[in-house]
Amino acid sequence: MVTLKNISRITKLKAILPYGLVKSHYHLTIASLGCILITPFTAIGVYRKGWPFGEFACQLYSFDGMFFGMTSIHLSCFICFITMIEVLNITYIRDFISNRYNQILCGIWIIGAIWATLPLFGYGRYTLEPHKTSCLLDWNNMDESMKLYMFAISTLGYILPFGIAIWSQYKLIQRPKSSGGDTDKNNEKIEILMKVALT
Repeated sequence: MVTLKNISRITKLKAILPYGLVKSHYHLTIASLGCILITPFTAIGVYRKGWPFGEFACQLYSFDGMFFGMTSIHLSCFICFITMIEVLNITYIRDFISNRYNQILCGIWIIGAIWATLPLFGYGRYTLEPHKTSCLLDWNNMDESMKLYMFAISTLGYILPFGIAIWSQYKLIQRPKSSGGDTDKNNEKIEILMKVALT
């Protein structure tokens, strides 16, 4: 019965929310599930007091974590940006991306794949972490390619997306102060969404 109620809520939300926002949440769910898939391997490594799966599995484990992790970060930031566009009713940006949701989401998955694949080709490196129970980027090996990879992923993979998300949320917080008459209309939309989500 609870599942049917949740399905009913999702169906109601799909009728109200913009297509791209709903689709982005589905993609974020898949990326989050991808991150969760590897957790049993860490638990087994901790239980056995060492990584028992070999070098290939270590590379695969690290690739999975980086791929789905970076994809989740970029999808979350994209959702923040879309929400800002919808709430602030920025039509010129909405019109530009409204027909490109599939391409943008595909691009986000490709970005996640690029960040995860680079260490497999020598730009950075995956290895066992210091406790030898799971695998991650090799922080001890700071050669030039690793430094370049870490700088690039820090700026383009973390700082830029989180900066966009924080800026989007800041613009949403500032909205009531600057929009005047549109505030009641937007508050009404938010109130309807909350009622639908809770019934």
